[in-house]
Amino acid sequence: LKAARAKKHVDCEKPIATNFRDTEECIQTCKEEGVQFMDNTMLMHNSRTSMMTKVIEDGELGPVKHIVSAFSIPFGNDPAWASSNIRMNAATEPLGALGDLGWYCIRASLWGFGWELPQDVCCHILETTDDGVPITMHCLLRYSGGRSAVFDCSFKAALRQWVEVVGEKKTLSFDDLVVNQSLDAHKFVIGEASITDRAITFPKASEERTAPGCVQHANLIENMSAMIRKGELNPDWPERSSMTQRVLIACYASGKAGGAAVKPSDVETQ
Repeated sequence: LKAARAKKHVDCEKPIATNFRDTEECIQTCKEEGVQFMDNTMLMHNSRTSMMTKVIEDGELGPVKHIVSAFSIPFGNDPAWASSNIRMNAATEPLGALGDLGWYCIRASLWGFGWELPQDVCCHILETTDDGVPITMHCLLRYSGGRSAVFDCSFKAALRQWVEVVGEKKTLSFDDLVVNQSLDAHKFVIGEASITDRAITFPKASEERTAPGCVQHANLIENMSAMIRKGELNPDWPERSSMTQRVLIACYASGKAGGAAVKPSDVETQ
């Protein structure tokens, strides 16, 4: 808020806040002060993302029905990390793994469904710290027409960071959602399976596609800087931040309520 009121553009780490009210105050203040707000979700600035977006928008997969994603890291199994890291402390990061890791899965789900909010969400928190910080959880985002997105995240499981977008005809998948496996090239796979006579085998054809290598962290700064130099603020970035935070807080509220369905549209005061 101080930066925005000083007419400074804002690139904010995620999650933006521990509740939705503060998030909206940050975004609204930036709008009122005429400065750009953007969150630090690097994957949106990868050279691969625009290629994958075109695949989905061109209908190559067929209508998107389901999105599955996961992000986990094993650091929580280290007692030293677990006792000292801010993400495991209710006073410094009450959203825990949901806020730190689940954010990326939620963003990927919103992206895959063309920035449409789910009707409601259900979240089951399976592990917490002694002071209630979520460590492991599974979440469902329910959309109209039988569509859905599911994800899991954890501080106590092997490193995984993948996404699968499931259409009626084909799938799109990549397994370096957050941080790229290589800087040389960024790959994704289009898959199409079939069923042979009498269902003896289910062969799958996979086509690997490659985007030019990039440092997505640098791209984020370069993209934001280019907007600022041109004096052209982009309202899509704060809107996507708001949507991601809204779904995140709905998932957290659901988890605290034992998995009860929560509508993202109802988190205005949370």
